[in-house]
Amino acid sequence: MSKFATLLLTSFIGFNTYAANLDIEAGENSYKTLCVSCHGDLGQGDGIAGKALSEQPSNIYDGLNSWFESEAELIDTVLNGNEGMPAWNSVLSEKDVKDIFAYIEKINSK
Repeated sequence: MSKFATLLLTSFIGFNTYAANLDIEAGENSYKTLCVSCHGDLGQGDGIAGKALSEQPSNIYDGLNSWFESEAELIDTVLNGNEGMPAWNSVLSEKDVKDIFAYIEKINSK
């Protein structure tokens, strides 16, 4: 097997292992409880409460699929907040945030 094929197979197995450890249902529950009012039904920054803010909430799905922002940076923003978003580290763990991200990916892939 070529080095490229080995690397590709290893990456695929690693991704599936990562995905298998995520709880999309828990992510959905957390998202609908904590995030939907600002970020909207699909995580695209168009929630009803977000419309009242001076700065529109981020499109989470676009952020997850961006080449210039890593998942670690997005997790840090959720947990520690930024100028337009409160910190959720007293409510959510890193695993919870990853579950939310998995849910956002799922509902946007339909």
